Amino acid sequence: MQLGRARSRVVGLLEPGFGLSCFAADPEVSGGRTAAGRSEAVSPSARLHPDGSLSIALRPCPTVTARELLDPAVPFVWVVGHLPHRVLEWWDLDVPLVRGEQPRRVRVRSLCCDLLLGVAEFREVAGQFDGGAFYQMTRPVPNTLIVERLPQEQERLYAILRQAGLSAHYYQPHSMEVAVYRTWDPAWMESLLAREDIADLVL
Repeated sequence: MQLGRARSRVVGLLEPGFGLSCFAADPEVSGGRTAAGRSEAVSPSARLHPDGSLSIALRPCPTVTARELLDPAVPFVWVVGHLPHRVLEWWDLDVPLVRGEQPRRVRVRSLCCDLLLGVAEFREVAGQFDGGAFYQMTRPVPNTLIVERLPQEQERLYAILRQAGLSAHYYQPHSMEVAVYRTWDPAWMESLLAREDIADLVL
């Protein structure tokens, strides 16, 4: 866990490449094609990217929606830059000051951490997140892999994370805001869009 780095670690890293601006004024979201022809939509709602991944933008929805999008067959969910308390204020928490020591009740502020959860565990707690950046991984994240230390250009970053086992990515600034979901599994995306509850959320 880290103290002293809050929203900037999430928002600063994910915009514009991982923020919602990748869909802003983009004709591909509605089925068009860029002037350069680099990517095209495979349906009126899904965007096909040069690396073969597919992405969709979702209408404002609760963050718990993420558990419906993530593939239960992919075992890990890496939550990057989780903020247990988004308000900039002091609050009481039991936390070890050093690994291996007993937790101590202290007052903390701007607590930020990464979480690595099993997919079943994530599904259980998904309703407790207020937005977030969720990476679904086929294997555990290496100790030394830190998103903020990687190139921030979207496609370069995804290429590196794919080598580490990235299967899908969900990003939402806050619950009940627009979200973006991207997967490298076309069959999974097709199964999602075939579901009426998901199709109704797609912009």
